[in-house]
Amino acid sequence: MIKIELLKESIKAVLGELESQKYSKYTIDTHSYFYNGILRYMQSNKISNFNEKVCIDYVFFKTGYRIEGFYGTGNRKINAAAKPLQVLLDYIQTGAVKFRMRPNSPLPVPSAV
Repeated sequence: MIKIELLKESIKAVLGELESQKYSKYTIDTHSYFYNGILRYMQSNKISNFNEKVCIDYVFFKTGYRIEGFYGTGNRKINAAAKPLQVLLDYIQTGAVKFRMRPNSPLPVPSAV
């Protein structure tokens, strides 16, 4: 979980990285729109910690569609909301901005040995 102040720093870093990687203004504006939206959503719902569940709830709030995670195919509305959040979650976990396809099923988790 990540607090809102650290989330704001991560958002700023992601948007800066998108600019440095020469992503289009449209892509940067779309990401910024969803990042500002999730911040407002968190503030209005008194949510102080950012995590995947908050993102999933926000996707439902924006689209009316419930997703189980950041995998699988969805309609354009779901994908438009989920992709920026997936990039942000990946950045928080790895420190890198990367775009990847959402696989059709959850990523396999290695079993305990």
